[in-house]
Amino acid sequence: MSVTPLRPPPRTPAPPPRPPRRRVFSTNASHYLLWALALLVIVGPLVPVVAASLWSTPLYASGGRPTWDNFHTLVTDPDWWTAVANSVLFAALNTAGSLLVGVTCAVLLTRTNIPGRRVLTTLLLIPIALPGLVLVIGWAAMWTPAGFASSWLTTHTFLAMPVDLYSIPGMALVAMGVAAPTIFLLCRGTLLAVDPALEDAARTLGAGPLRSLVSVSLPLLRPAITNAALLVFALSMEVLGLPLILGFSNKISLISTYLYDHWVNADGSRRLAVTGWWGTPPGSPRPPGNPPACGSSPSVPRAGSSRPGSRCIC
Repeated sequence: MSVTPLRPPPRTPAPPPRPPRRRVFSTNASHYLLWALALLVIVGPLVPVVAASLWSTPLYASGGRPTWDNFHTLVTDPDWWTAVANSVLFAALNTAGSLLVGVTCAVLLTRTNIPGRRVLTTLLLIPIALPGLVLVIGWAAMWTPAGFASSWLTTHTFLAMPVDLYSIPGMALVAMGVAAPTIFLLCRGTLLAVDPALEDAARTLGAGPLRSLVSVSLPLLRPAITNAALLVFALSMEVLGLPLILGFSNKISLISTYLYDHWVNADGSRRLAVTGWWGTPPGSPRPPGNPPACGSSPSVPRAGSSRPGSRCIC
């Protein structure tokens, strides 16, 4: 009996390789395009600012010469250093308070079973969606010395608002209304991405809730906390509406209001360019769109006070 070996089926020829797809932009071209966009968006706006800070006249005026006098005028102005110190203090208080509130709320609303977590989460995120000026006016209407809530507490109870909103701590308290929800949102996303089994394992080994939080949860939150703190501190250094409403009437100047004051007054000339703004000296022609100044700066009167703003904008 003979055995006929089975022949393997014939192999189908492999399809011919497809020609490489031709890219619209080569890798080098895309890199150059990204660099060009970055230079245009980031470096482009800085060019006129740096040029104005090193020139004796505005860029739109004729004449002028290179000079370092603008930097000398700025660094010898005591009001500038007062504004810098106030801004750093305001940003530090806002960042520290917002971290405490935001991280605590993130841990409580993601790692505990307190009732109404969804409702509380929604309420915490509402200030982010509201305009900052609306929140500032609301705080001023309620909690300034002549506000509705402060007046009611003073009249009907022995309690009172412990912090004056027309001060740097008071302004930091108002700013926390938006900064704390921002930190809460960043930390909440990190906690939701972390497996709770890590904390359960720590508790299985005998760690209590507080120790597992300190040894497991907080180290995992460290990158989110660091990024959130840097973001809040940077935004606090450039906020304008809050110190313009609450601080200017009490002669508290931050960097933003210092720049705004010199921009409206048009005195101080190229110091604005030195500090990151473009100013107009007295008596020089104004570019289109800039509001004329009456030689005075804005001031918002304190609530409940009959004293008008010490300065005005015409």
